[in-house]
Amino acid sequence: MQRILLLLLGMFVSNATPADISVEAWSRATPPGAASAAIYGKFSNTSTRDKTLDRVGFDQADHAMVHGTQHTDGMARMQTNELTIPAGETIEMKPGSMHIMLMGLSDRLVQGCQYRFELIWEDDSVSEHWFRTGSFGQMKTPDDEGAPCL
Repeated sequence: MQRILLLLLGMFVSNATPADISVEAWSRATPPGAASAAIYGKFSNTSTRDKTLDRVGFDQADHAMVHGTQHTDGMARMQTNELTIPAGETIEMKPGSMHIMLMGLSDRLVQGCQYRFELIWEDDSVSEHWFRTGSFGQMKTPDDEGAPCL
């Protein structure tokens, strides 16, 4: 009986924080009073199963969701997107393309800082990640690693 309980517990724990999702994420610094920001980066799935994102958790924002940018007639429009990372694949989010939109920021994002966020997957697993913050006009991954900021 104990072995069965340990096996079931092990299955639950291994599903709770998937090591098969790796993220190298970054954002731009925001000025004081900014209400929104975006997370960009490389999101990799090293498992043998596709992973579909259910939601994003970021404590310093009211809402966080995946957005895509659609360019039509010279205008860029954002729309909510679904994120599925195929098994063994990497999805890159970058400015002018797909990104994680942070809305209702409670505080600004400071250059050189790292911030924690969670990806909650459709299979109820949760993966915890960090993004680092570059300058206001940053267009690529910042060169420095940054440090956690409160």
